[in-house]
Amino acid sequence: MAEEVTCTAANTDYPMASAMASGTQYLVVYCASACIVSMGEATSATVGVYVGAGQPTVFPVTVTGTTADDKAHVRSATAGAVVRFTSMAN
Repeated sequence: MAEEVTCTAANTDYPMASAMASGTQYLVVYCASACIVSMGEATSATVGVYVGAGQPTVFPVTVTGTTADDKAHVRSATAGAVVRFTSMAN
């Protein structure tokens, strides 16, 4: 599964539209602009992990079956940044 999230406004939290499928073990995050990513909660100045511009980053994940917990959230200082999330299993 792959999903793109557009950060329409700068420094605003945007969640994935769909929860990750069961069996997902890794989430690959890519954006041409730097962004902050968190799992299951809104990003903020103190919540989230920095992903460098143009650097695909792989995160190990555990799918819980709870929709709110199984969605990544993202924010970017660049308005219009498009973040691609790709779910992977072993």
